[in-house]
Amino acid sequence: MVVNQFIIFIFIYWVDAVCSGLQVNIINIWRFNDNIFREVKKITSLREKLLDDMKTAMKSKDKERLSVIRMARAAIKNVEIDKRKDLDDNEVVEVIAREVKQRRDSIREYEKAGKDDIVTGLQREIKVLEKYLPEQLTEEEIAKLVDDVVKEIGGDDMSDMGKIMGAIMPRVKGRADGRIVNKIVQRKLS
Repeated sequence: MVVNQFIIFIFIYWVDAVCSGLQVNIINIWRFNDNIFREVKKITSLREKLLDDMKTAMKSKDKERLSVIRMARAAIKNVEIDKRKDLDDNEVVEVIAREVKQRRDSIREYEKAGKDDIVTGLQREIKVLEKYLPEQLTEEEIAKLVDDVVKEIGGDDMSDMGKIMGAIMPRVKGRADGRIVNKIVQRKLS
């Protein structure tokens, strides 16, 4: 859209210059062009934010944060290669949410094994990754969504749990852990 505005501006400017017999002031065109691209740079994607944060971590020599961001970018790149397309921000959020989920699952296993040092490292990794996820829903918000879905679908017992989970998960994608949603749905249906 910004590029289209720039082309229209150049065309109008050129017509005005030709009609009035004036020379086109190329400096004004460059100033306009520079302002447009400054505005475009303000809008950054999640992938660009990850890249900028990776550079910042490199400069500050924050090895742990750098490692986590690199792992997240590698996971995003793997999904892009599998899908053979660039991911948009929603798909990037899905990948990061999956990485957080994997770490949470690992934490449970390492806690059972008594490996507290690994658990604390994984928790720090989760804190880094959660900065790139949308704000997580509270249990009350999830319960309200579950109530809305139950009213829409009309489920009232455990046999309708699959339908309810299938309807609610796209609504909470990236904003709530599936286990928490599952527990709340089970509580509502029992």
